Amino acid sequence: MLAEELTSAGLYPEGGVKSIVINAYERSAAARKKCIEVHGTTCAVCGFDFEAAYGLSLAGFIHVHHTVALSRASGPYRVDPTSDLIPVCPNCHAVLHRKDPPFTIQEVRNMLLTAKPTGKIEDLQ
Repeated sequence: MLAEELTSAGLYPEGGVKSIVINAYERSAAARKKCIEVHGTTCAVCGFDFEAAYGLSLAGFIHVHHTVALSRASGPYRVDPTSDLIPVCPNCHAVLHRKDPPFTIQEVRNMLLTAKPTGKIEDLQ
């Protein structure tokens, strides 16, 4: 079947392979560890805690956000894990990076405070 035939039948082609060239910025595992030691593993934006929500299998899981985007740095620089890194859940991390330069932690907190709730976990059952 051709891609055009799949789309017209309500099916969409996926899974093709393509090559992409990107810049990948090195991150310090030691800085990440220190950030978590200092700030913990609760999201600094929304307060989400993976261990509390999902149990021990996700204890310690969290993203670490650079308050100054690495892409904005003019080369390697020294990171202070206490002030330059902040733990955030993947959802908040995605929202932080929805614009360039990224939203601030406070801007995303304000979004949450002013947004209307869309559902509850009970709706999943």
